[in-house]
Amino acid sequence: MKNLQEWISRNKPVAGAKGPFELCFARLQKIEDAHTYLTENQDISSSVQEELFRYIPIATTAAIDAYFKSVMARLVDSGEPYLYRACSISGRKLSLENVAHLQNKKFTLGEMLAFEQSFGSVPAIDGVFSTLLGTKFLKLVETVELDSPPFSAPSELEEEALRMGQDFFGALQSIFEIRHRYCHEFAVDDQLDKVKELLSLVALPSFILRVDVILFVAERKADEFAEYVSGR
Repeated sequence: MKNLQEWISRNKPVAGAKGPFELCFARLQKIEDAHTYLTENQDISSSVQEELFRYIPIATTAAIDAYFKSVMARLVDSGEPYLYRACSISGRKLSLENVAHLQNKKFTLGEMLAFEQSFGSVPAIDGVFSTLLGTKFLKLVETVELDSPPFSAPSELEEEALRMGQDFFGALQSIFEIRHRYCHEFAVDDQLDKVKELLSLVALPSFILRVDVILFVAERKADEFAEYVSGR
C-alpha cells in the first residue's frame, strides 16, 4: 500500500487547490508549449529534437491517466450507485490491512480502486466509466450537449477548450498508440509525425472538458443524471 499512499499524497487536492480538470488542462497546455518550442527551436540538433519529441505522448498519457484516476476516485466516493458498481470493476477482496487503512482514513475506497486502474487506452476508459455510469460512456461524451439541462453552460475556460478541437477519440487513440511504441519498443527508425502529434494535443482538452461536465453532473446531480441517461 506504500505506492498507493505516495500516489494519494502527490495527487490529493488541498484546500483552494484546482480540480482534476483544471490541473489536466494546464498540464496539456504546458506539453503543447513544449511541442511548439521543439518545433520552432533551430538550435537543437535534429537527433536530440527527435528524441525529445518522444516525451510528448508519454507526458500526455500520464496527464490523462492521472485525470481519470482522480475523477474515478471522486465519483466512487460520492456514493451510490457508483460505489456499488465500482466493486464489479475491481473484483478484489479487501485485506485486513486495507480495511485498517480505510478505517483510519489513510485513503478512501474510491482512491484504492482508482489506483488499480490503468487508463492508457480508449477501451479501458470506456469500460470503467460505462460500468460506473450505467451507460455507454464514449457515446455519451460524443453526443452530450453541454449547454442543455442537466448540464451547465461552459465557463470561459471550458469555451476555450471547446474551440481547441473536436476529433476526441482519434486524438486519444493516436496519443495512446504512439506512447505505447515509445515505452515498449526501440522504435529507432520510427518517423515522428509532428503534425499529427500536435493535432492530437489540440483536440484533447475538448475531450477532457466534455468528460468533466458529464462526471460533475453524475456526481452532484445523480438523480437528474440517471433520468437523463434513461431518457436517451
